[in-house]
Amino acid sequence: MNIDAREWPVISALFDQALDLPASERARFLAALPANQSVYSQTLARLLADHAEVETLDFLRSLPRLDLAAEPAQAAADGDGEAMAERQVGPYRLLRELGRGGMASVWLAERSDGLPQRQVALKLPHPGIATRAFAERLARERDILAALAHPHIARLYDAGVTPQGQPYIALAYVQGQSLIAHCNARQLSVRERILVFQQVLDAVQYAHAHLVIHRDLKPSNVLVDEQGQVHLLDFGIAKLLVDGQAEATALTLDAGQALTPDYASPEQLAGGAISTASDVYSLGVLLYELLAGVRPYHLSQGARGPMLQAVLETEVPRPSLVATGPPARALRGDLDTILLKALKKNAVDRYATAQALQDDLQRHLDHQPVLARPDSLAYRLRRLIERNRLMVGSAGAIAAVLVGATIVSVQQATLAREQARTAQAALGFLEDIFNANSASRPDPQKARQTTARELLDIGAQRMDSDLADAPQARLRVASTLARMYDDLDLRAEVVALHRKRVALSQSLYGGDDIRVAEALLDLASAAADNDQNELASQSAAEAERILDARRDLGSTVRAKLELERANFVNTRGGKLDQALMHATRAVKLFSHFAPSEESVGALDILSHIQLKLGHLEEARVTSLQAMQAAAGVAGGMKRRMPYLHQSAADIAAAVGDSAQAQRELDLALAAAEQNSGPQSPAALSILSDQGYFQLANAQFGPAVATLARAAERAQALAQSSDASSIEPIVFRRYAAALVRFGRPEQALQALQTAQRLWHGQAGVDEDALLLGETARAEIELGRFASAEATIARRTQLLREHASGRVGRNNETLMFRIQLLLARGDAAQAQGVFAELDPDARATPGSRLELTRGALAAHIRLTQGPWDEAAQLANAMLAGLSSNPRRAQFVNFEAHANWVAGEALRRAGQAAAAQPFLRRAVELDAQIYDLEQSPLLAQSQIALAECELALNHRAEAQTLTKAAAAIHARHAELGAQYRLPLRELQSHLQTAAGYIGETEKN
Repeated sequence: MNIDAREWPVISALFDQALDLPASERARFLAALPANQSVYSQTLARLLADHAEVETLDFLRSLPRLDLAAEPAQAAADGDGEAMAERQVGPYRLLRELGRGGMASVWLAERSDGLPQRQVALKLPHPGIATRAFAERLARERDILAALAHPHIARLYDAGVTPQGQPYIALAYVQGQSLIAHCNARQLSVRERILVFQQVLDAVQYAHAHLVIHRDLKPSNVLVDEQGQVHLLDFGIAKLLVDGQAEATALTLDAGQALTPDYASPEQLAGGAISTASDVYSLGVLLYELLAGVRPYHLSQGARGPMLQAVLETEVPRPSLVATGPPARALRGDLDTILLKALKKNAVDRYATAQALQDDLQRHLDHQPVLARPDSLAYRLRRLIERNRLMVGSAGAIAAVLVGATIVSVQQATLAREQARTAQAALGFLEDIFNANSASRPDPQKARQTTARELLDIGAQRMDSDLADAPQARLRVASTLARMYDDLDLRAEVVALHRKRVALSQSLYGGDDIRVAEALLDLASAAADNDQNELASQSAAEAERILDARRDLGSTVRAKLELERANFVNTRGGKLDQALMHATRAVKLFSHFAPSEESVGALDILSHIQLKLGHLEEARVTSLQAMQAAAGVAGGMKRRMPYLHQSAADIAAAVGDSAQAQRELDLALAAAEQNSGPQSPAALSILSDQGYFQLANAQFGPAVATLARAAERAQALAQSSDASSIEPIVFRRYAAALVRFGRPEQALQALQTAQRLWHGQAGVDEDALLLGETARAEIELGRFASAEATIARRTQLLREHASGRVGRNNETLMFRIQLLLARGDAAQAQGVFAELDPDARATPGSRLELTRGALAAHIRLTQGPWDEAAQLANAMLAGLSSNPRRAQFVNFEAHANWVAGEALRRAGQAAAAQPFLRRAVELDAQIYDLEQSPLLAQSQIALAECELALNHRAEAQTLTKAAAAIHARHAELGAQYRLPLRELQSHLQTAAGYIGETEKN
């Protein structure tokens, strides 16, 4: 059938109207055509007949010949839906028919075999297709589809074959409308339609990532539920990808070419190689129809040759030219360009992936330049020549193309010149600033000594005056300087610059521009880092208001908002499930775009939250994804790589792989030193983390050595103009290592340095940590009154700042228990122990659970009865013996041995106590300072008492001498340590006197 190309636009529009009608009303529609259109009635009738034939009989006749099953499925005749209702198909009972096509019918069904009931959409191949061989292939295909677990893909629940040979597939039942019907019923705007369509693209991209091409994307296969959530259906003729192109499965071979021509790509109709670009073409047709209200063209010829000819020769009109109503104006420009690129005849010229199409749509929504560009003049002229048999314009039309291309070129050139001026102004300003250390200055020596911090300060001070007439350049410079200040961890300066960015953006673009929202989110992040929580909350809330007003649900700025929410909740001790929700949303939104520093950051924070929740395997996978994503970012994400290695180290440590954790920390330190220099805050932070990791693994000696190096660097950095917030944290960690190693006096000195470097403004969490370590050192030294005051200040601090987290409160109570035990007040310690709140982190075998166990055993040892103390200690030892992280908890093992041995000794069972106490001394000697540790001396004293009770006087004297030497190295030491030594020395003297009297007698 030949159709004059000049008549095709009219015929196509009428054909659209006819297809929208029920089949029974189409003849009446043709008969009622007005006189000026009735000439097309025969052509339209033929098109409608061919269309019906193409979608049913032709494709059924093209199927391979199938042998009937030995036991054919007992199905009612086609159309006899009532006879099928209530019939049993495997474990499912059919309720009512939902629809039918050329190969299968779909039924609403529910399970009837006693398993949890859910309504499903049960797909049943028609009789004659349902052979046993087909069923076997269906089962193999089930494994492919079952892997597609995505919120916007209708989930495959089951697939099988009944004893009668009836294959079936059970899919999630979706109550909703087709994509186009949903959008039309709600009269959604162009922007809202694109946001819904983004869900379709998300689902298709997910399928492509799992090596599956859909091959039959059309409105009826995209349902939208009442909540506006998309569900992609019918992967029945999907193909698997091999090396980027499709490889047919047995099932798809049997399915033949069961596609819908109006949405099929040229290569599909030609029987050529299928790729992800084939689905992109179908997506383009679907989006064209969704936005313009009509399809780009219809393919109604029954034979494949004429279909393919029409596809290759019929030029797709710009959607803005064929759309009717207000949306037409909204389609001009970017959307015209995007849709025409998706519908290129040659697959190479299209978007290569659904993700690429999605990215360009998002750029359009974000008012950013799209990557697709209008066709060049040469391309348009070439296509004009190729279409010489179709309707083309006259010389005037060609002139119009030339004029249009010239206008676009001028606009682009104007924009490019403006951007170039901005870039040049910003570059010139920065070059001038950094020339401050050149030899041409009046004092070259002083200029060469200018630090990075001083250069940044010069730039920040001169930015407003030097770039007063170039606000765009000033905005760019403010952003650059903020990043550089951030690298130096100068948080107050970062906040100030982001404040300027917000003000500049508002003056340049207006209060509701998306660029203002982005600047506000950067300000919120910087304010949160600087403990300006109110400013952070206000900025994020204003950014959210702008995004909501713009109905922006899927941009990168919305993703940054979710990331900021996740960070804020996570670092401020909020509910972890809320932080997890925000982080998951951020990761999902960023997944629609090319990898960026923000998207990698979202994966990183998600892994942190998963780790805190104890989801270790999920955290490990997410951390690996962050590493892989970082590798795809321009520049390799050098700035963030050290922190990604840190996260990987935290996860490795959590699963008990200390060796891997140490390797990750080594990589982190090497990356930081290479990127920023050994004396940089970034390198110092990671060196500090290495020491803190050793501290957490009971490697107290190595931790002291590592953190001593870090403290030296921190001292030097604190005295320079590049000082940051990391230096006081280093000294606080150094103090923690010192007090545990057995050097409480040095620990207090380090804590005083940390407090001085904070200038009294450490922030709530850091203040709480400082006070906690101070109380610990004071208890060791016997400064009980001072320790009690310190603990009281910590309690008040947390109460005033509403930081009443279970973990923080419990830590304070534990410090109080340690103080009471040091004073010998076990009864009151028991009362405080009862106040400890449940903590979800105190899982069996965890550090928190062991800490609680150690305190409980110590209370019993102090208060009695001794047998209960011994039982609690033995229970700890039994748990540690099977704990995969036992090496990290050697200090708890030493403590449990000391409690068990001391309890037995006090109960008069010296022989039974001896092995425990010897083990305690052995372990303490491995992890504590041999010359200064009070805990080592404590174990030595207990063992000496035991040896004395066994009449091993020489061994007791040797141990007593070692313990006394440790005590002598401390000018002051707590009574909990001093009194047992005095008692031991007294016992030795008594024993010596008794022996002397015995020898006299």
